[in-house]
Amino acid sequence: TLNRIQFEPEVQSASAVNFLPLTNFGDATRLTIEGRTPSVLGQETLASYRVIDQNYFRTMSIPLLRGRYFTEQDNDESHGVVMINQTMARRYWPSEDPIGKLIKPQFPAANVPWRPATTNNWLVIVGVVGDVKETGVNVEQQAEIYLPYLQNPSSLMNLLVRSTSDPLRLVPA
Repeated sequence: TLNRIQFEPEVQSASAVNFLPLTNFGDATRLTIEGRTPSVLGQETLASYRVIDQNYFRTMSIPLLRGRYFTEQDNDESHGVVMINQTMARRYWPSEDPIGKLIKPQFPAANVPWRPATTNNWLVIVGVVGDVKETGVNVEQQAEIYLPYLQNPSSLMNLLVRSTSDPLRLVPA
C-alpha cells in the first residue's frame, strides 16, 4: 500500500508510523545506555518510542540535527540502528555527541500489536532529530527513540501522506 501511494501524482511524501503524533496514544520502554550503571527502580532511563519507515521524518518535516536518516540498508537487526530526539540527546549526553553511542531497549515480552518485534539488541545512535510534540502541545517534551521498521517491525502501523492538494482527494487511492 505504501509503495503504491507514494507514486500517486498528488503525493509529495508518504510514510508509516506505529503511533501517530498528537493522538495521546503511545508507549515507552526502559533503556540501558552502554557504559552507565543501570538505574535503580523508579529512576530508570525511559524513552517513548516510534517504529517508523525511512520517509517518516521527510513526510512530517522533522529536521535532522546531527548524523543521518535511516536508509533501506538499515534492515538487519544484528546491525541495529536508532535515532533519538533532541531532548534525549540533551538529557543523556549533555556535553557530548550521542552519534555512535549504544543503547539497548528493554521491551517487555508481552505480545501487543504496537510493540516492535525485536530481540532488544544494542542499537547504534545514527541520528538526532528535532523534538515533536507527540502527546500534546502543553505536555513536557519526553526523550524519544525512533526504530526503523525494517529492523523492528510492528504489526500496528498508520499511514501518513503529505499531499500537494486537498488530501481528501487521495482517499480513494
